[in-house]
Amino acid sequence: MGYKDYAVNFDRGDSIVPAAITATTTGSEITLAGITDVWCVVQVGVITAADASNLMTFTVTQCETTGGTFVAADAAQYGVADSWDRILNAVAEGSQSYAFNFYPKPGYGFIKLVATETGTFDGIFGGTFLKYGRHQPESA
Repeated sequence: MGYKDYAVNFDRGDSIVPAAITATTTGSEITLAGITDVWCVVQVGVITAADASNLMTFTVTQCETTGGTFVAADAAQYGVADSWDRILNAVAEGSQSYAFNFYPKPGYGFIKLVATETGTFDGIFGGTFLKYGRHQPESA
């Protein structure tokens, strides 16, 4: 079976709907359904309070079953961060979009975006997962 015999999945899931955020926020559960790679895009509006000690850090949690216990991803599961460290810590970082790559562990079918506040953060943002991956098509 050659490369051309594989199908490509592509889908998106909104984990954190854009809103004014001032506290740690856990996004909605997103189904992977055979997805092998995920890009997370964080759309950022105005940030009115952020600095080196008042910030928001973005991570991904994962789970084997819907409604189950979500666990933190390993550092090795994060790929390219589009020149971004997954941390909003400056007012100047507002009004932009940021992205990072994430590789789900085999067997984990669900993910959530988590924005963890340190200190006092005040800004507007949302997070969307762009899910893609190759899989062998089912036999006819």
